[in-house]
Amino acid sequence: KYVPITESGALNLQELSNIITSKTKLVALTHASNTLGTVNPIKHIIEGIKKTNPQVAILIDGAQAVPHFEPDVQNLDCDFYTFSGHKLFGPTGIGVLYAKEKWLQQFNTYQSGGGTIVSVNLQNTTFASSPLKYEAGTPNISGAIALAEAVLYIQQIGLKQIYTYEQELLQYALEKLKAIPSLSIYGEAANRVPVISFNIAGLHHLDVGTLLNQFGFAVRTGHLCTQPVWEYYQVKGAIRLSLAFYNTKKEIDAFMEALLKCIKMLS
Repeated sequence: KYVPITESGALNLQELSNIITSKTKLVALTHASNTLGTVNPIKHIIEGIKKTNPQVAILIDGAQAVPHFEPDVQNLDCDFYTFSGHKLFGPTGIGVLYAKEKWLQQFNTYQSGGGTIVSVNLQNTTFASSPLKYEAGTPNISGAIALAEAVLYIQQIGLKQIYTYEQELLQYALEKLKAIPSLSIYGEAANRVPVISFNIAGLHHLDVGTLLNQFGFAVRTGHLCTQPVWEYYQVKGAIRLSLAFYNTKKEIDAFMEALLKCIKMLS
């Protein structure tokens, strides 16, 4: 079962309460949308779910959230929280999965190998306790070290400072983009991370993105791994502008200049 969204790109929470029943085992939600930027009210949602079905497990995808603000898994009271390393300026191929101890104790080993066992003979295997029983073979040592350094880097800057500055950039970029009459922005939730998906009327998103790249601006184009979202908005895909604390207003101005050139060239 899937939770529908509203025109603003927020989850339809009224429908959520109808979808979850006593038979529901797992609820998986995105903390922040990689496509629309929407930050979902996760704590409020979790509290509501646990009131009606305290046995349900709740998994939060925080990949798009952790670079922009600091999640508190104890305060959220989620059962699982996960994010990828490369979204946090770390290496690819590594990520983090937080899980409550009760779930780590319940699950069986899904993959055997070195480091997962206490003892082995020809008749029996005794597996190690968690988390070792889930980490078979040689771990991604260099990836873990690099990801730890990325986390330290973010912490040294300060996520509160990052959030405040990025919100300033987001509002500045939105104001500039909305000044273009032929431009449509998808999703305008009140609480969002600095991600903006848009299209230009009459122009293909791939053409615009390719030209922007020639001007030195790297944007994502296409369905952005969220095809159901574009089915809702009845388009094939979009152009995504992603901002972070290393960007500046001058760069946004330069981006707008390049975007206007693209529109002129393609129109």
